[in-house]
Amino acid sequence: MSLEQGLYLDEHFKAEANKSFQVKAKKDKYRVLWKFLQVNRKEANVLDIGSGKGFDLIALGDCKFSIGLDVISEYLRQLTGFNRIRATGELLPFKDNFFHIVDADNVLEHIKHDEKAVSEIYRVLDKNGIAIINVPAHRLLWSKADIVVGHYRRYSAKEMKKLFSKFEIVSFNHRNFVLSFIQIVLEILHLYTLRNDEGAMGAVSPFLLKFLNMEQRFPLPFGTSFVLICRKT
Repeated sequence: MSLEQGLYLDEHFKAEANKSFQVKAKKDKYRVLWKFLQVNRKEANVLDIGSGKGFDLIALGDCKFSIGLDVISEYLRQLTGFNRIRATGELLPFKDNFFHIVDADNVLEHIKHDEKAVSEIYRVLDKNGIAIINVPAHRLLWSKADIVVGHYRRYSAKEMKKLFSKFEIVSFNHRNFVLSFIQIVLEILHLYTLRNDEGAMGAVSPFLLKFLNMEQRFPLPFGTSFVLICRKT
């Protein structure tokens, strides 16, 4: 992601209501995901790739060691209260088998050589370590909104399973089933900026968050994203 694209997203994430929406949604997501992880977070070394504003680090909670990684210095300067490092996901500056959890939430689609990033995730994970991956789903949803924020691609289920073929897949599901209908309407109306502004939906967040929280408890037939949990074998 370029600095310009990062600053574009930055505009949408400034408002406190946006931050509250993001953090609450992610806390709800991880609350459900922890049951798959079989990792004691108090003893876990955690790497958050593409940490941005640090919403995932906040949502993941109190871990033994947490570090946020991003290529945009502006983000890292604002990432207070956490260890942080500027680097790319294609070349992680860490030793082998160090992390128990690697999180990459809406990151791989921004990386040109995503297979190299996945190989690096595998390398730095400890034996039986867990990768938590969130990516935009389905090429049919590709639009100007993806271009604006610097996406190289949207993924199919087949592509995701191939990309993580070295891992044991623990859980694989869609996310944002309800949100997909909202975004399709915004796409038809050419409201690309609003579609990218998840925080703008904070005005309806009490309702939207309830749907998001409920959705991830069941297998979903469709959604704007895939959530993949996989273990290094």
